[in-house]
Amino acid sequence: MDLDISGIWKTIEGLEKAGYTSWLVGGAVRDLLKGEQPRDIDLLTNAGEDMIMSLFPRARRIGKGDQVSWILPMGEGNWELTCLGVRSLEEELQRRDFTINAMAMDSDGSVIDPFDGRKDLEEGILRFTGDPACRLREDPVRSLRFCRFASIFHMLPEDASCSVIRELSPGLPRAHKQRVGKEILLCAVKGGLSGFLSLADDLELTGLYSFFPGIEKHGFTLVLKDLPPLEGLACLEELERMGSFPVCALALFFLGEPGPFARNDVSDFIRGYAWPGNLVKGILQLRRYALSLISSPSERMIFEMIEEVEYQVRRDVFALVSAIFAEAGKDLRPLKQKADLMYRMEKELLSSGLLLGGREIMELFQLSPGRHVGSIRRKIRFLVATGRISSREEVIREIQAILDN
Repeated sequence: MDLDISGIWKTIEGLEKAGYTSWLVGGAVRDLLKGEQPRDIDLLTNAGEDMIMSLFPRARRIGKGDQVSWILPMGEGNWELTCLGVRSLEEELQRRDFTINAMAMDSDGSVIDPFDGRKDLEEGILRFTGDPACRLREDPVRSLRFCRFASIFHMLPEDASCSVIRELSPGLPRAHKQRVGKEILLCAVKGGLSGFLSLADDLELTGLYSFFPGIEKHGFTLVLKDLPPLEGLACLEELERMGSFPVCALALFFLGEPGPFARNDVSDFIRGYAWPGNLVKGILQLRRYALSLISSPSERMIFEMIEEVEYQVRRDVFALVSAIFAEAGKDLRPLKQKADLMYRMEKELLSSGLLLGGREIMELFQLSPGRHVGSIRRKIRFLVATGRISSREEVIREIQAILDN
């Protein structure tokens, strides 16, 4: 979410009037120098804790020791205000992960840039601030952030930084799975998951983090029933070119090899990433219907998809399978015919006056409420959607035949 930054300078000026120095720091400076609206607001000040609480009584204190911050509620978003403490501004900036995030801006717009982050930003080079080994030991997830920033900002990874990641990462503590999931999700949302995974593989991080089920055995090769082994990253790049929703990119590598990954296993794996519930649901739906569309795309399967999942999920299923078939070199015309069939069935169900509600069925045939009424409705909806019945009389005869059997 882009945040309204109109109050930043007023906040800084308010601290300055109270006798303290303050700066805008980190990603917000980077975004402003790129001519973009900041997504996060981080402020740094040499004001003490008592003064901060006096100036911002609604602030919430976080952190401990020499790294104390306050969350300032500001309209639709939150700003983070960090207390400089005994450190200098340069010492604080040196703790930042990358040079492009290690800049500060004061109230008159002047940029403090001790690590040449502005030059790296202009030249499109991504490097760690100071000693890469120190930055990685402080937080091992920075190796994944390095891959994410290089991908979504289209930056060239510095060779020295890459070498240190390869050398040190195997001996560092593993990042928590939820933090790994966050990096993957952010890349998918920005359409940069293929670049992230490709660089992570080049930096030998794939084996450490096992981003998806079966990756230890097959790498990024997709092994799907009735298809030759496919280059998964090529399929992913095609999805990104198509502008598909992030759920498509994320679902691709959860299709899995036939057999070993039951639905519950995939579900448990995904939930370990702590992604939003609606996203997890969408991935599992995409997995189910994409595999069905690849192996057994019947009228009944198309109808079930119409009945069970939302409009956008159905479109995503076809986009996902289209990218897979394109990589497999398959004729896309049969897939398009199935898509056309789905559109016709959707249209029939939306426009038909033949469909009877559950209450109407119970009244006409003197039935009690129960699951059998829903089953009857579903059978009639299938016959209407596929054009097998075209009059109210046929509907009534069909229901009677169902009851007689």
